[in-house]
Amino acid sequence: MRLSSLFGNRSFLPARGSFAAHVLSLMTSSLAAQGLGIVTAPILTRLYSPSDFGIMAAFLSLSNMIAVVASWRYEIAIMLPDKDDEARDVALLAIIIVICMSILSLVAVALFRQHIANLLKTPELAQWLWLAPVNIFLIGLHNVNNYWTTRQKQFSLLAISRLAGALAGAGVQIGCGAFIRASPAGLIFGQIALWATATGVLIQQSFRQGKAIVKNLSLNNLLLRGKEYFRFPLLDSWAILANFGAHKLPILIITYFFGSIVAGYYFLGYRVLYWPLGFISESVAQVFFQRYEENKYSDQRAFFLRKIIKYLGMLAIIPSVLLLFFAPFIFKIAFGEEWVIAGEYIQYLTPVLFFRFIVSPLTSVLWSEQKNLLNLQWQTLLLGSAIISFCIGGYFNNIKMGLLILSISQSFLYALLIVIIIKLSSKNRQRI
Repeated sequence: MRLSSLFGNRSFLPARGSFAAHVLSLMTSSLAAQGLGIVTAPILTRLYSPSDFGIMAAFLSLSNMIAVVASWRYEIAIMLPDKDDEARDVALLAIIIVICMSILSLVAVALFRQHIANLLKTPELAQWLWLAPVNIFLIGLHNVNNYWTTRQKQFSLLAISRLAGALAGAGVQIGCGAFIRASPAGLIFGQIALWATATGVLIQQSFRQGKAIVKNLSLNNLLLRGKEYFRFPLLDSWAILANFGAHKLPILIITYFFGSIVAGYYFLGYRVLYWPLGFISESVAQVFFQRYEENKYSDQRAFFLRKIIKYLGMLAIIPSVLLLFFAPFIFKIAFGEEWVIAGEYIQYLTPVLFFRFIVSPLTSVLWSEQKNLLNLQWQTLLLGSAIISFCIGGYFNNIKMGLLILSISQSFLYALLIVIIIKLSSKNRQRI
């Protein structure tokens, strides 16, 4: 199926400014960024040990858990106001909250870093937790700028940001591993370099109006916007925490039950699995939310949604089948004999990643239709399935049992959400 047929353009190349053109712009940069990750992964697995990857995975799971709610999810609300002035107020409010959350996280690290590391039975993690507030600040700031740039339809800028971040991150990780000393430090510094570069690109370009924003700053307007979109910190913050926990908490549970080496196998396997599927899904999601909001009162939005689902399913089926049957062999060739176990884990995770690939771009429908509570309820179920699956696997000392239970339960939940989203988009929506 061609992109032109999906988005209603008869020419082979999509029209400038069309949905397909914006998606292609982001897909191109994402493909380059993800391709860079795939190319460098075999190098990194020969520079760093599974234990190094496991420690980095634990660091990211902990710090990113705070980072995803660093702005209390007000960054999502940037897309919703009809007027740009109101959207700027939301963006500024979100940035202020990010700064406060970063400072609070620094205090928490100073007080509890050793306790957290000991709880995970990974005492060497404690020294790297000092970098967690930096990671939280950069990701939170990036998320705010990301949605502001999306609102302004500056998709080429988003594309540049993704590619620049990927280049910086890969360069730091390879450089540290090859020329300094292979340790979790190189992997962690690479992640920080990625977010610092990507955020820097967006800030430099997308907030040139910064002086006007500060000049027109009004505390009353900030409080008004905060009250208007209170559903996001009240409901969606918990929903994204549940979603993050469902995908990242297994790293911490695996580290607790099985150690950092097994966690490293899981982390690399999960990461490599999402690379070939995620870049398209993320690119579609970025443009889909903006376009769905533009057409939120149109009867065509349900038809448009079904086309997106069909297209994503067709794209995902072939790589999913290949990974389901040949993942161990692929990992052996690409990453070395030591990483075959990660390929075996992939076989269990492939079905759920197939459904996640389809659902991820569509969850913005829940925000657009103001179904924040429904989103929270569904994400809580997803989190519960992840915790129960790996606790059962840990109890029986069988990681593959946990992976199997996770794959079955979450595949069902993702399929259920697809049905719910289709029904929501089919309802008539009245202009207020």
